[in-house]
Amino acid sequence: MPDKVDELVSKYKTNDPIKLIKYLDCGLFYDFLGYDTLGITAFTYGESTVIISNVLSEPEQQFVAAHELGHVVSGVKESTKFLRRNNFGLNIPKLEADANRFAFKLLMYNLDKDEPIMKYKILDYYDLPYSMERFMEPQSIMY
Repeated sequence: MPDKVDELVSKYKTNDPIKLIKYLDCGLFYDFLGYDTLGITAFTYGESTVIISNVLSEPEQQFVAAHELGHVVSGVKESTKFLRRNNFGLNIPKLEADANRFAFKLLMYNLDKDEPIMKYKILDYYDLPYSMERFMEPQSIMY
């Protein structure tokens, strides 16, 4: 799925997941989903709708939007289970792992590839657990 990131950024000239969701004519809503549910992607009648928890910080919402966008462009047109805080562990479905990889590639797209980046700073910025580092591409990331 990483090639989808290149296609989207090239076509729409942005790596902002919120803008990309809108450009792709997906529904986008913010609502209270509880404190453990971060986001949902629903597919009904050929339409995609992304719902993001309204209790998240802006950086968290950006990550969740990127993750849910990964589901939208994956080609799998079935509603996904809720992205929950406890879905960041080691045993997650391939569909969720792919969406996480997509999200990191999208959000890190415009970073200077020649300047090393501390992976934990990125994870801290998006308020993600350090176990999520396994979904980041190794290039330009300092361990």
